[in-house]
Amino acid sequence: HTISRKSVSGRKKDKKRLTFALLSNADGTDKRKLTVIGKSKRPRPLRNTNFETFPVKYYSNKKAWMTSKIMEDIVIN
Repeated sequence: HTISRKSVSGRKKDKKRLTFALLSNADGTDKRKLTVIGKSKRPRPLRNTNFETFPVKYYSNKKAWMTSKIMEDIVIN
């Protein structure tokens, strides 16, 4: 992988994407776990990980975007 933004002919554009969310209330007394949203339901590097004990909440959807359903789950839980 490269960190360059230049187009290279004959190569597909890299479509990897992650969204990170750090959430707390205004005075900082209610801090939530770091939330990561990716495209894969179970990323290969995390295939043997128990997400119940994982220090990060991981969600997935087609575009790795924050959705109202994910936000609702974060706020309620």
